[in-house]
Formats: sequence, C-alpha cells, structure tokens
Amino acid sequence: MSSINLHGVLTKKSNVWAYISSPAETTITTAGTYYPIQGTFVNTLKDFGAATVNAPGIKYVWTLTRDFKILIQGQVGSDNSNTTVTLGIKKNGTLITGSPISTLCRVADEPYYIGSVVMIELAENDEIQLVTTADGNGDKVTYENLQTLIEPISI
Repeated sequence: MSSINLHGVLTKKSNVWAYISSPAETTITTAGTYYPIQGTFVNTLKDFGAATVNAPGIKYVWTLTRDFKILIQGQVGSDNSNTTVTLGIKKNGTLITGSPISTLCRVADEPYYIGSVVMIELAENDEIQLVTTADGNGDKVTYENLQTLIEPISI
C-alpha cells in the first residue's frame, strides 16, 4: 500500500533484499567481458519480480518511475592470484555508469571485500542484473556473503 506524507512524498516501500545462499563459480571466458554472477540467490521482493530478458536478475514491476539506491557488498575470490575482479550492475542489459568497482585478489582462493553504492532511476519493467568480470581469460571468480539492497531514495 502506498500513501503520501505531509510533504507530498510517496511513501510506498518498494524494495529488494537479496543474498547468495549457495556460492558458485562464475567463469570469465573473455577478460573484460561482464557475466551474470552465479550462485543461488534468495530474494525478498516488494514491487519487483524475476527478470525475463536479462536473467538471472530482477524486474521492477510497479508503474511509478522512481530513483533507487543499490547497495551491494560481499566477498570475492579468484582461482588465480593477482587477479583484478570487477563487480558491476546492468540495467536492461547495459552497464550502469559508475557501478563498476574492482578489487585485487592477491592470493588465489582467498576472499576479498568488494562493495558499491549506485543511484539509478527505474521505470516499470526495467531489469537489474549483477555482473562481474576479471582481467584474465578463463578466470573463475566466486562471490560469498554477497548481499544486495535496492530501496527508493527519499526526498
């Protein structure tokens, strides 16, 4: 249910809380190319649903166009040492400017922190997808304890 507060601001609680419950390797076949992050995601969705075009991902299903912040954090490791891993977010298949953030995995198979905060406008049926890349062909990266929160920006 939505309502308007005394300042005329919509207070509907559209949001997403998601995390990886079972990590899985994402193979970076071609360095610098973004691939969907693999693993079993658990999602709590309000006004969002499963993506149909950019799967795996989520789709904003409410009719009101709004600004959202996307917070994403977790740990990532690579099967190779000295691998730069980059986390990004795509909207409708296009990488969101400012979303890529990188970390250097110095030791193979050790977890390293990675996180980002992005602001994005979402309209009905826009799809969001979490993606990753690395600097080596054939690198295998694994995200653990990855958590994502998408919520409207209040004025």
